[in-house]
Order: sequence, then structure tokens, then C-alpha cells
Amino acid sequence: MGEIGVHARQSFMEVEAAGPAVRPLDFPSPSVRRGVRVNALVVDPGTGNRQVCSGVIHREDLLQPETPDLVGEQYFAYWPQRRLQDAIYGSVWACLVLRRHYGV
Repeated sequence: MGEIGVHARQSFMEVEAAGPAVRPLDFPSPSVRRGVRVNALVVDPGTGNRQVCSGVIHREDLLQPETPDLVGEQYFAYWPQRRLQDAIYGSVWACLVLRRHYGV
């Protein structure tokens, strides 16, 4: 086990002298877009093995190759592997992250 942090050894007087509490840092706003599920040809770059994976999730606008705001972006897709738990608006899944590959 590691050392106890300095913050855990502060006395109440030291904490009170530091001033009032502040709000935590804000998270950046999410970028939300429409998505689709497809069957995708996936290549393992380490072995070169190819397989068709069903249920791969990616952005819907990747289907139009001439979308101007996508030029120069890196494309990601997600292949659901395992359901972790149910949630209020659906469920949480562990996914394998896929990158788009160009070439042979």
C-alpha cells in the first residue's frame, strides 16, 4: 500500500484556514451525433486476421464519404463485447474500440 497523502493529514484548522470550498472542475460538453449499427469487416493489425463483426456502432454521417466536417478526422467505431449493468436509460456495455483503416 502507498503512503497516506498530505491532504489526509491536514488538521481541521488548516482546512478552515484554506478558505471556503469551491465547485469542482466542469466536464467538457459531449459531442452527440446519430449512430448506426452495421456488420463491419474488421482487420487485426497485429495478425492480419479478418472477420465480419455484427453490431458495430459508428456515426451515421460516416456513410456519406464527402461530409465536409469529417475531413482529416480520425474515425472510431465500437464493437460491444459484454453487458456490464443496466442503467436508467438502457445499459452500460464494455466495447472494443475500432479505428478506420485505409489500404490493403
